[in-house]
Amino acid sequence: MQFPSSAAPAVAPCKICGEPAPFYGMADFNRGCLEAAQASMGGFANCDTYDPFTPGFDTPPAGTYTLVTCFETMEHTPDPGACVQAIMDRLAEAGVVVFSTLLQPDDMDKIGMRWWYIGRRNGHISLHSKKSLKLLWERYGCVVESVDEDVHMASRSAVSERLQLGGTADSAA
Repeated sequence: MQFPSSAAPAVAPCKICGEPAPFYGMADFNRGCLEAAQASMGGFANCDTYDPFTPGFDTPPAGTYTLVTCFETMEHTPDPGACVQAIMDRLAEAGVVVFSTLLQPDDMDKIGMRWWYIGRRNGHISLHSKKSLKLLWERYGCVVESVDEDVHMASRSAVSERLQLGGTADSAA
């Protein structure tokens, strides 16, 4: 999927939210991803980054954003609800959150603490299944759709319907 560029004509609507190009905005909730995202997407009209552990980037951004990214972060937070709330405080009404966290394998009950993702000293302290993500984001009025077992999207309505992909939001098992 190619995201809109700030160089796009002002009348070009975003395929995700339908808003005109001047309203595109992006907030990144993990400083390391912003530069890569800007380079690969050609830039947004307004890009900000927030990382509470990095001086200079530890002030939450003001305003709301059409796109909020949160890569390699959800599994490190001791309070996933507070993380989602912080994201939702910055998400525009028609905005989309793209985030990553690896879903637990189907045989988690057999693997248990031997799952490679639960490594020593890797900081992965909040682990999720499709159902736990669904329940977490629903508390904040969102629908979650999984692209694969690692990348997910959340919004106040199903992203696949707005993109006319014919898909629907994932149902929890």
